[in-house]
Amino acid sequence: MSYEVTLKDGRHSDTEFQISLQDFIFERAELYASDMLMLSYSVEEGQRKSGISYSNTPGVLLVVLMKNSPREFKKFNETSERYIHRFTKRTADSGLSFDSMMTIVFVQLDECLKQFRENRNGEHDNNGNSLNEQQVLLCLVVDINDEKVFESAKDNNFMKAIIAEVKELSQNKEVRAMLLAEKYAQADMNAVRSYERNEGREECIKGMIETCQELGLSRNLTSAKVSKKYFLDGIYTENLMQKFWKEA
Repeated sequence: MSYEVTLKDGRHSDTEFQISLQDFIFERAELYASDMLMLSYSVEEGQRKSGISYSNTPGVLLVVLMKNSPREFKKFNETSERYIHRFTKRTADSGLSFDSMMTIVFVQLDECLKQFRENRNGEHDNNGNSLNEQQVLLCLVVDINDEKVFESAKDNNFMKAIIAEVKELSQNKEVRAMLLAEKYAQADMNAVRSYERNEGREECIKGMIETCQELGLSRNLTSAKVSKKYFLDGIYTENLMQKFWKEA
C-alpha cells in the first residue's frame, strides 16, 4: 500500500505500508527513492529543460511503515529502544558529510505497539520528553481496534476525528467493497508471485525487461523497476539485465 503526495516545499513524498516481512528492505528503499528523485529531476509537461538545475530540484521523502520489522531492525532493538530511523545524510569514512536529497524514514510499527503496551517509549524530543502522542498515533495505524490504544486516543480531538472518519469509512459499502477487492487482489498477487518463484520467474522478468525497453525506458531505470518489483539484490538484477537487455 502506497500514498504519494507533493509536499509544500516541493519535495515528492511517498508513504509505504509494509504488511509482509521483506528482505533487502534498505536496498529496495534506496532504489525506490532514487527512482523518485530521478522523476523530480525530469522535465514535466509545459516545463523547459533549461529550467531544471541541481539547485531547484526538489528532494524526496520516503516513509516506510513496517508492521513486521525485518531482522536488521529486531537486532538493533536488542540494544536500543528507538523505533523510528531517519536517514538524512551521506557520511564519508573521513567524517565529511552532506545532506542527501533523499530522506528515508523507517518506522517499526510493531515495536512501537509493543512498547506502548509495556508503558514505555523509546522516542523522545530534543529535550528528552517522550513523544507519547506520536506513539499513540502510530499505534492507531497498527491496530485501531486495540482497547488500550483506543482509550488513549479517544479524548484527543485530532485522533478522535481520525477514529470517527475510519469508522464512517468502514461502514461505507463502496469502501468495504473496495477493501474486499484489494484483499483478493493481494491474494491474487501473492499467488502470481508464488507461480513466478516456482515456475516461470525469469520468463516474467524477461517480459518486463523487454516491455520496458520497447517503451523507451533507460537500462538503469528498467533495472531499478525490476529490482523493486521482484525484491532482487543488485548483483542478481544485473545478471538478468545482461541476459535479457538487448543492446542497440
